[in-house]
Amino acid sequence: MPGPDRAGRACLVTFGCPKNETDTEGFAAVLSAAGWQLADDPEAADLLLVNTCAFIQPAVAESMDYLLAAMDWKRRQPGRRLVLAGCLPARFADDGSGGLEDLDLVVGPGDLAGMARWLGVEHPGHLRHPVDGGVVRYLKVSEGCSNRCAFCTIPAIRGPYVPVGRDEILLQAQTMAEQGAAEIGLVGQDCGLWRDGGFDLADLLDRLSRLHPDIWWRCYYMHPAHMPQRLLDLMEERENVMPYLDLPMQHASDRVLLRMGRPYGEEHLRSIMSRVEAAGRRIAVRTTVIAGYPGETGEDFRRLLDFLDEYPSIRNLVAFPYYSEPGTREHRRDEDRPSESAVRERLAELSTVAEAAWLRWDGVLAEGTFPVLVDEAGRGHTMYDAPGVDAVCHFRGRHPGPGRVAEVEVISSEGSDIFVSCVPGPEAGPADTNR
Repeated sequence: MPGPDRAGRACLVTFGCPKNETDTEGFAAVLSAAGWQLADDPEAADLLLVNTCAFIQPAVAESMDYLLAAMDWKRRQPGRRLVLAGCLPARFADDGSGGLEDLDLVVGPGDLAGMARWLGVEHPGHLRHPVDGGVVRYLKVSEGCSNRCAFCTIPAIRGPYVPVGRDEILLQAQTMAEQGAAEIGLVGQDCGLWRDGGFDLADLLDRLSRLHPDIWWRCYYMHPAHMPQRLLDLMEERENVMPYLDLPMQHASDRVLLRMGRPYGEEHLRSIMSRVEAAGRRIAVRTTVIAGYPGETGEDFRRLLDFLDEYPSIRNLVAFPYYSEPGTREHRRDEDRPSESAVRERLAELSTVAEAAWLRWDGVLAEGTFPVLVDEAGRGHTMYDAPGVDAVCHFRGRHPGPGRVAEVEVISSEGSDIFVSCVPGPEAGPADTNR
């Protein structure tokens, strides 16, 4: 399709995970290189790019709903351009049945070269356009995934695992630091698998945290089978490496994990969690689990509950029902799924466990003061919480501006909402986080 004959204002809307956030920043950089100005409001834009998620059925539905609204946005004013990007077109190819006439361009996840060709500009390389003030940024260390878990669509959407080179990552980190980032999250579908020669993820994080001591560093998506053991050492030793372990366990029953195609069992998970509990610095664990997986028995589920109850370091527990996704290995053999009523009951029990974890950590945070990174006026997040997905701190009274770190104490807590006030004294810098 021919690109637009002139630049105007572009609005970019992102659905899904931080990996999509990094792709959106790339699209923004390409648009900026072509002379486009960025707008926050679609109604003030001449071009709307919708970067979609299609990992599971609810994500597909959310992306589709917005896409339909975006098509209506385009029809309301002649000359508007609509770009569909990301996981939705990568998962569901155009079958020729029609309905896509309103789309001016379709590009897959992170296809910056395709966007650049359409706009008639060169690929801008590693540069990223600051978004939302740039306080929190995400740095992608890999593309795709080769694990091929029985329930997962990601390999089909994003392709096989390909690491980003060390020099490219260091260059992007330097750019983000110069643009004022206060926290940078390392993201990829399987971060722990990252290698560049003899240089692994822990070595990379060691280098980044030394080069940029005033930035909070956080790792995401740590597949239990590929987590570098030295990662926990860095969390203990380095004040600006967040004591936060994003560990998607999915289950704790050996039977279920084997069927899922996860190359570890309960014993391996226990070895990781025991190390976390014994660490010299308190570490918060975020994990996801699937309830109602095909073949999951009541005994399997009880093993999962017993496992989760044993580890007070678990702060954020997210439970999903099993979704039978076309194209996955499990979709062809999921006839022995637990009943819908059983799944609802199991999700309710997991919700109770998650609430207990919040309450337990409320007590931990109320014991003293702790640092909070200010994301925007009135809001921030702790070193134990990933911005945008975990607990939110709401400031009461005066506090530093966005990008600064404040030492706070708890006024009250309501689940994932923490109400805090700053303690008297000078503002902390991002590295002043050891407790």
